[in-house]
Amino acid sequence: MPERRDGQTALTIGGISSLLTVILALTAPAAEAGEGRASTRRFMDHAALANADGLVPCAVDDLDCRAFTGTLAWQPDETRPLLSSKSLRRLTLLRHLPGGQRERALRCLAFIAWAEARSDGIEGMRAVINAVLNRARDPAFRDHPCATVGQPGAFEPMNRPEYRHTAEALRRGRLLPFPRPASVVDLHALEAARLLAFRMAHAVGFRDPTGGATHFLAPRVLARRGQAIPAWTRGLERTARIGGHHFYRRPIRVGQEP
Repeated sequence: MPERRDGQTALTIGGISSLLTVILALTAPAAEAGEGRASTRRFMDHAALANADGLVPCAVDDLDCRAFTGTLAWQPDETRPLLSSKSLRRLTLLRHLPGGQRERALRCLAFIAWAEARSDGIEGMRAVINAVLNRARDPAFRDHPCATVGQPGAFEPMNRPEYRHTAEALRRGRLLPFPRPASVVDLHALEAARLLAFRMAHAVGFRDPTGGATHFLAPRVLARRGQAIPAWTRGLERTARIGGHHFYRRPIRVGQEP
């Protein structure tokens, strides 16, 4: 998460394998533009990854999960909380936050994972969530995931016109409205990001694939834009390469807690 970082450009998805039949049907018209077959292939790869990674879809009777992931037959008003007080109490990962702030933090994590790393699959989105949480907990930065996401210049997607409502909600301290993707591919990627954040927040213990990273960037995106690797990376240690992103943290000194 650099001081100014570049986001994603490719249309890809995070998927749930049970949705494969629907996606195949809905993406078929894109084949005329030469994209349908590639989109379908990316979905199949991503669905397999989701299964292997244990991303379990919402149970039919888990209304909190289904409301948060946007998979209910009816769409609740997103300007109001989607989660019950019971579910909020179970968000183990966010238990350090006041109850009223937990769903807001969860929405911020799901949004930024999707906006930054949907082309990197479940593992890439998980890495972004971990990096944001690591940075939010770092005394050198802000202590709320939404404050971290909304930090000026920290995340390139926050400057895009299509996310202006999200940026405004962050500034005003409101619940984030989820974006309305223009393609079915990105729509189901967003559902997967929301499910991933929901599952991670309920986990008692989870692994951090970034090795404690607080920053990341996308070198190939920078190269395509003719931009150099930013100077801030020189003082940091690279901890992981996940999908199209490189992750960094401050070097750990001898005797220092990671």
